[in-house]
Amino acid sequence: MAKAQERLIHDYISETISGSDPVKIREYSFLEGQAIRFELKLVCKELDGTSRGAFKRTALLYRNAGDVLRIENGFWNTDQSLKSHSQMDVSYSLVNPDKIEIYVRNADVGATNWTGNLYLMVAK
Repeated sequence: MAKAQERLIHDYISETISGSDPVKIREYSFLEGQAIRFELKLVCKELDGTSRGAFKRTALLYRNAGDVLRIENGFWNTDQSLKSHSQMDVSYSLVNPDKIEIYVRNADVGATNWTGNLYLMVAK
């Protein structure tokens, strides 16, 4: 788990996931009083080559003093979802008071490679 205290955080993601249920690939915690620009770019391909996808998600996260982590406007922006199978997806969960968890979902039970980058720009 990464503690977001730096001004710019870059996390390289490379995971091979099996199964068709959402799988948590990352989680991040944030301090009170921070505003965070969140940008996630992922590309995926089933190992057998039958399905593939590309995803981009952005959000403004913030945590006011004494408050829980929130997303501005209540949701992240689905800037891009190019996929050959409707079940492939990238999602999140806010875990009070301070965490965001990132999930990926494969097209089916076959193994899928997920690769990408997550950038967090933190203002204290």
